[in-house]
Amino acid sequence: MLTRMPTAMFGYPQLPRTLCMPKLLITQGGHGQATFGVCLGASAFLHVMTKKGFKHCSRLSLQRLCRVACSSSKAGRYMWEQDANEITIIVPIGPNVQAGDVFVQVEATSLKLCVQESEPVVDGQLWAAVDPMESCWNIEDVAEERAVVVKLHKLKPQTIWEHPVYPMQHEIEKKTQQHPTERGTDEAVQESTTSDKHDSEQRIIELMKLPQSPFSPQHIGTCWEDYFANRGLAPRNIAACTGALSVPLTILAGFLAAGVSLAPEETLLVDLPGSRVLELTDLELVYAELGRAFPGRPVRLRMVGPELGRGLPCGRRRLQIDNVCITFHKRLYQDFLSKGRTPPHFAVAFHAGIQMHASWPPALHVLASLGIPTVVTAYSLTDAVAGLRQLRHCCSWQPHIIKEGVNHFACSERLIVDERTESVRLAEGLSAAEGQVDRVLQTARRDEEDVVRAGGLEQLESRVGPERSEIVAINSWWYIFRGVDR
Repeated sequence: MLTRMPTAMFGYPQLPRTLCMPKLLITQGGHGQATFGVCLGASAFLHVMTKKGFKHCSRLSLQRLCRVACSSSKAGRYMWEQDANEITIIVPIGPNVQAGDVFVQVEATSLKLCVQESEPVVDGQLWAAVDPMESCWNIEDVAEERAVVVKLHKLKPQTIWEHPVYPMQHEIEKKTQQHPTERGTDEAVQESTTSDKHDSEQRIIELMKLPQSPFSPQHIGTCWEDYFANRGLAPRNIAACTGALSVPLTILAGFLAAGVSLAPEETLLVDLPGSRVLELTDLELVYAELGRAFPGRPVRLRMVGPELGRGLPCGRRRLQIDNVCITFHKRLYQDFLSKGRTPPHFAVAFHAGIQMHASWPPALHVLASLGIPTVVTAYSLTDAVAGLRQLRHCCSWQPHIIKEGVNHFACSERLIVDERTESVRLAEGLSAAEGQVDRVLQTARRDEEDVVRAGGLEQLESRVGPERSEIVAINSWWYIFRGVDR
């Protein structure tokens, strides 16, 4: 059984036990199961570090904090914090920098900051709108060092920002369209080293390149290759793109596999039992693509889980993203649905880890007894089989499985974890870099064919070794049930 998870993965899989690894955040979530997430970049890191204000970090050098938090950001080094009304961005400067050496341009949806005519330290689209007339900047002493302090007045108070600044769209397009030889050798080499880098910034860049045009669920096809072709996409970073979109595309694939039928103006209702705070990252960018698949139709997602009483976006229990309405409910799913609520059209339990916690079978039994199609994903074949065995052999009821196998909308990044050395490496022949997506697709198709030949996930796992059954990826395996067999 896999007991270590890679720091390079970005998703929300369930772990067999609580653990701590570099850059790894471990919490208890869902139905009590352990979950993990990776530090979501410099800003999130320092936002957590400095909830009580930057002065409480005076024992550490401000420059050192910036180096630790922002060393991977090409745009520059800065820190940020927020309260109900303001976003504060802090950029350390040298002792000789004067106000005349600083250029700050604040617009309703963007911010640009340069020091001494150098490359912009901050230049991008803001997470949400601000009031430029009420925003200001100054040079102050912070943590005993000089810094440019920018105060951005939120246009909508109480809104909780997940990131301060996105990269500018024109910069994204410029990097995407230019040939490496036009950018110079150094920049081309640097970009080639980040083309397979799977982190929060790379995911946001890929999400911001998505077309705004509507499409139908059928246009996702049967794999990433179909989806990219039908949406006119050519992702630079395959791992980041598929990692960011695996959740909404898995929901769409589940919608199709379950055969959900909707009346012309009916609201699509989807439940996500066992949801966790870690799954709230980049909600607006991630679920906007789900909404585009149902133009003109209201879509409602109900995220249900005992962890959802804190860290909610905007500090509210409801979030509207175009035609998608997300509501958050802090409770176990079996309790949530027993309150006379309208049953969903279908449900998706991402990385449930059913075998680890006794609270999952009752939640899934409620769905099965109501005949609601339910998708359960897993991060490895071993994990998927353990969950299936729990439901099939350890419960007083047995779900009627209508599909089991490979989820073709898993993250393309396939990883192997060495428990002995606690190291992570890419699975051989499954690099997430550009040009390797075909080999990943071929492997997924091979796995799907092997599941069919073996007669199911349990039979396949008994025939293959751990070098294959414990390869991990976001939403890599799934099974779908509707109703009960006994």
